[in-house]
Amino acid sequence: MSDPMKHATIARLTGNAGMTIESATVRSAGSAGITVQNAVGVFQASRAFSCLVEPREGDIIMLARDGKKRCHVLAVLDRPGAQDAAIHVQGKLDVHAKGIAFTTPGEASTTAARISINTVEANMNAVSAKLGGQSAELSFRNIRSISDRIETIANHCTQRFQVSIRWITELEDVTAGQLVQKVKGLFASRSRQALITAEDDVKVDAKRIHMG
Repeated sequence: MSDPMKHATIARLTGNAGMTIESATVRSAGSAGITVQNAVGVFQASRAFSCLVEPREGDIIMLARDGKKRCHVLAVLDRPGAQDAAIHVQGKLDVHAKGIAFTTPGEASTTAARISINTVEANMNAVSAKLGGQSAELSFRNIRSISDRIETIANHCTQRFQVSIRWITELEDVTAGQLVQKVKGLFASRSRQALITAEDDVKVDAKRIHMG
C-alpha cells in the first residue's frame, strides 16, 4: 500500500470556500462507507455520483473535501497489483452511443431477471452453441433452416400445418411401434414399385375395390 504521507493536494478550488481536491488511499470500503487516508488524516468518504468504478481497499483515489467536512471519492487513480474493476450504480444505468463494441479474450456473462432485445437485424456466429431452459417459444413470420444434419429427440411431438410439402431426394425411413394415418379426403400413393409385407394378415375394406 502506498505511503499516505506522500499524497499531496492536487488542486485547491478557491471558488468554493475550503474545497480541496487531493489524492488519498482507501483503507476500507464496504456497506458502512469508504475510509480514506492521506497526509492530512483519516476521513469517511462517499463515492461521488460521477465515480462509476467502485473503490477497493488499497486504491489510490482522487478525494474532494469541502469546508463542511464532507468528503467524496471523485475517481480511482490507481489500483496497485490488480487491474480488475467493478462499475456499480444505485439506480438504472443507460448507455447511449452511435456504436458499442465489446471485445474480450475471456468469458463474457450476463445475469438478469429479464432480458429484452429490440433490433432491426441480429447476427450471431459461433463454433458451437447451447441453449437450455424450462420452456421456449418462437414467433416468426418466415423461418429458413439450413443444416447438414438435424437430430430431434423428444418424448412427445405435435405439428399442425395447413399445407405441408416435403422433398426427399434419396431415402425416408420410418420406424414406429404403430403407424396410424387419417385422411379426410383423397389418399394417393404413386410409385414405380410398391411392396407391402405383413407377418399375419392384410385387410382392405371399402365399398368398392378396383384392381388393375
